[in-house]
Amino acid sequence: MPMEMIAGAEEYYNYTKELTETEGAEAAFALTADEGSKFAETVGIQIPDEKTIVYTCVDALPYFASVATYNCLYPLSAELIEEVGVQGYKDITWEDMWYNGAYTVTYFEYLNQKVLTAAPNYWNAANVKRFDTVTIKMVESQAAAYQLYLAGELDHASSLDQATLQEIYNDDTNPNKAKLVEARPTKYSYQMHLVYSKNKEDDTPDTNWNTAVANENFRKSLYYGLDLTNYLARTNSINPQKCQNYVYTGNGVAFTSDGTDYTALVRKEIGLEYDNEKYNRYDPEKAAEYKAKAIEELTAKGVTFPVEVDYYIMGNNTTAAETAKVLENIFADGLGEDYVKLVTKTYISSLANEVRKPRYASIFINGWGADFADPINFLGQETYDDTAAYYSNAYSMINDATDEDLIAAYKEFTELTLAAKAITDDIDARYAAFAKAEACFLDHCLTIPMSYEVAWELTKINNYSKVYSAYGMQAYRYVDWETSTDGYTTEQMEAFAAAYAAE
Repeated sequence: MPMEMIAGAEEYYNYTKELTETEGAEAAFALTADEGSKFAETVGIQIPDEKTIVYTCVDALPYFASVATYNCLYPLSAELIEEVGVQGYKDITWEDMWYNGAYTVTYFEYLNQKVLTAAPNYWNAANVKRFDTVTIKMVESQAAAYQLYLAGELDHASSLDQATLQEIYNDDTNPNKAKLVEARPTKYSYQMHLVYSKNKEDDTPDTNWNTAVANENFRKSLYYGLDLTNYLARTNSINPQKCQNYVYTGNGVAFTSDGTDYTALVRKEIGLEYDNEKYNRYDPEKAAEYKAKAIEELTAKGVTFPVEVDYYIMGNNTTAAETAKVLENIFADGLGEDYVKLVTKTYISSLANEVRKPRYASIFINGWGADFADPINFLGQETYDDTAAYYSNAYSMINDATDEDLIAAYKEFTELTLAAKAITDDIDARYAAFAKAEACFLDHCLTIPMSYEVAWELTKINNYSKVYSAYGMQAYRYVDWETSTDGYTTEQMEAFAAAYAAE
């Protein structure tokens, strides 16, 4: 982000890279940002006084202030670098790190827990309320989190699994029924990401899948043929439609000058609005039409049916296995197992190393949360022939695809995205242009929007006292939280929500 946004940053990065190649890493490590240095001469960052930092951007970037809430602009002490060296910082642990936030990490055990302790020298201690300690535990499942909450070992059991939620909700004698709280939406927008250059598990190309997924009618049959209501119920079985998602960018990331959420512009472009009674994208007639066209076109190309969709989950995760079974049924009921079949497979511990990097999956269901307040943070992950586009390079593998029509669709979307990105002097025009680019991405069904996470929970934390944001890292701050030793009731949280909305 800094390299793309701050004047001279890319030039300086290339300079250090060349210096490393010609004179060695130590020469680059020895560089400073002192007055008269190459950094000071090149990069658009100035420090006029000890409390001010000035950034000069490559253009009039209307969202740049929001970038400061993300970790790419977090402060780092030069004295720490001098103490441990560049490589020492790259290898630094929580025990050696310097802190300037509200807490320090005082204990960490991988895949178990970490403990934060109030920092004694926190600069803003007089103005915020803090806990003495915060313990963050990793648990193996939502069901386990619920049991730990009942035992008093957790103060917050988020995302209750479907079975637990129904058990509580349907039992009027359960003391926790009155304490069920619908959580605020997370910042993540979940999609079904399609892989366009997939391998079989023998590491040979999966030609059958690659040919099928490159066909737009095949993708559209998936887009319209999957009724995701039962899938949404896995997150929120009481109000599943609260989780429905029809676009790529997350809600609340960007707003026009009149306060309209950017995602509403996209929904208008694609002709889909939320329906609280049903999953509104599901259209069996359209799905059947695209299915018939896909069968005709793909049969001529030698594709055999059913087309198998390889979907991977962690082998010891029972909740994921149950959700996968729901998805298998959605595929079968919506499109027929004679046409397409979801095949659930498992990995042991690392999705990245065991599945994603060798390209064994046909699809991934993954969420993206905004780093800053602009649609480019989402759409820029999907552009064609762009080394900085995360999903294009790490998931879809679109740059290795060979189908001309598929590539043409990606290039069309990419051109529209870059044109929108170039508009910096009119925020409404910028968002209108982005909405057309995103609509293009969805019209070609290059990804399939899945859900937002709006779960139910049991909690001793007032959700409306916490920092809440659809972008950046600020929502992870443990300051000024209101808590209750008994846990909040549904009625109390609804009152908090109403008061928050009225402000």
